[in-house]
Amino acid sequence: MTTDAPGKDSSGDRETHIGRLVKKYAGGRSVRSIERDNNLPHDSLSRYVRGKWDHRNLSLDAMERLAAALGASIDEVSEAFALDSEFPLQGRPLKIEEANLLDFYDKLTPDGRVALLAMAQALHNTFPAPAPPSPETAS
Repeated sequence: MTTDAPGKDSSGDRETHIGRLVKKYAGGRSVRSIERDNNLPHDSLSRYVRGKWDHRNLSLDAMERLAAALGASIDEVSEAFALDSEFPLQGRPLKIEEANLLDFYDKLTPDGRVALLAMAQALHNTFPAPAPPSPETAS
């Protein structure tokens, strides 16, 4: 991944929650320009976006610097780090696709939300997920 395209991890297969947050606040700026404009060490933000950081050594100072660089709240930044670390905050962590759907939902009018829920119900009726195997058939 280049530092010009925030969002995907180094394999290009998985978007990170930090990457989503950076895209949300980047305003078209590259990761490198955010680092440079905020006097962050080269590759420091990029490493978080790619998911290439030691989850055991994250400091509050690093989260505060990232929040300030992006103009995001510390709550939003710490939640993104927790999700990328797979530390459940409440219940199970949301997958990126689920978080994206919630973002879309939040940006809709009340009528749009009703329509989206109706479409989701229709899709569920047409394409139901397979039932998990029962304990008797699993063995």
